[in-house]
This record gives sequence, C-alpha cells and structure tokens, in this order.
Amino acid sequence: MYLIKRKGPLESLIKWSYAAPRDLPSFYDLSLKWALGCTNALHQAHSKDDLLASTSGLIFFAKKFANAALCRISMEATSNFNSRDCSIDQKKLAIRGFLNVYKCFLRLNRPIYNILWQSQQMRHHLCSGSVLEADALCDAFQRVYGNFEDVVPISQMSWEEKMTILQSATVKGQEMSEATEADLDAIKRDRKKRKIIDM
Repeated sequence: MYLIKRKGPLESLIKWSYAAPRDLPSFYDLSLKWALGCTNALHQAHSKDDLLASTSGLIFFAKKFANAALCRISMEATSNFNSRDCSIDQKKLAIRGFLNVYKCFLRLNRPIYNILWQSQQMRHHLCSGSVLEADALCDAFQRVYGNFEDVVPISQMSWEEKMTILQSATVKGQEMSEATEADLDAIKRDRKKRKIIDM
C-alpha cells in the first residue's frame, strides 16, 4: 500500500485493528502488566496501545507498520517543500502533510510529556532515527513552520534538539487540529441551516 500510495486501505486496517479482539500474544503481555500492578491493563483498548513499547502480536504488528507506512506517505507532501518560493496550493498541501504526520505521531500513544522519552533507550532510538514518526514530525515542522534556510537534517540533530522541536510541533499540531475541527463544525452548522431554510 505504501508503494502505490494507498492511504485509504492503511487507515481502514488501523481502524479494523482497533475494533478487533486482542490476539493471545497481546493478551499475555497485558496480563503481565496487570500482574505487575497496572490494574486497567486488561481493559485497555487497542487504540490506547503504546506503539513504541515492545509488545507482541499480529494486531500490534499491523498497527505499528500501517502507521509507519501512512507516515512515509504523508512525509512526501513536506519533504521537498520550500517555504520561500511556493504557491498557496503548495502551502496548503504541505500543511495537510504536516497534520497527517502529526496524526501518525499521536497514534504512537506516547505523549511528548511522557517520562519514557527521557530514558536512555528512547534517547538512543531518537538519535539513531529509529522513531520514524518523531523524525517525520520534526522535519515537517521545520519545513512548513520554520525558516527553510535553517532546516537542520534530522540525522544531525541531538536528542535535545529533537525533543525541543517535537514539543513545538505537537503544540502547533494540536492548535491546527482544533482549528480544523472548528471549521468542520461551522460547515456542518451552515449545512443544517441551509436544509432548514430550504424546507
């Protein structure tokens, strides 16, 4: 699906995985968490799973790799974006790409304020480029909302630099998402009013 840039089936796969019952490997992992004191672990929905945690199971595998494929597709909307000489349509396309990458980052289910980002393991993963969604969000934010001339290659960033950009990017992503939802709500209200007037 990534090779032919089919986002729809990948998004459907993620939705199906959220709705599916847990497979045995995933259930055993949650049982272990419950035994260790996480009382809500056994009732946790698929949509709440931390995709950066080392969990087993086919459904977890499907969610993780479908999300990564969606992220790669969305990255292409911003990877060659130049804020200096771009049209309005190119800017809109890049903003949409940034928002899609932000959604992929949210699906990781590890908020930026989570203490696990501070661990040595996560520092290593971030610096080595193992967290695709984090790297994509940093790059998209720099290109769309930063100064194009100051864009730092992701491979050259330290952990501190990535975390600083990620914090700014998540704030911006939340603002943009809320604004988009407000616009959609306004459009829906206008449509309802038109239907009432037409009647």
